[in-house]
Amino acid sequence: MALFRNVSPLLMDTSADRDTALAEAENHLKSRGIVSSGDVYAITCGEPMGSPGGTNMLKICKVA
Repeated sequence: MALFRNVSPLLMDTSADRDTALAEAENHLKSRGIVSSGDVYAITCGEPMGSPGGTNMLKICKVA
C-alpha cells in the first residue's frame, strides 16, 4: 500500500480481536493528528488476527 500516493503504513501492536484493533488504530490516528472528525480512511489487516497468511480485509471508516 505504501506504493500508492498519500498512503502511509503504521505498525500497530498485535491484537487477537479485530474490533479492538480497529478502535485502537483509530485512536492512534487521532492522537497523532493524522485524522479528525469527519475524515475517511482505509485500514487493512489479516484475519484471523495473529495468524500468518496475508492481508485479506479492507475496511473504509469515517471518524466519528
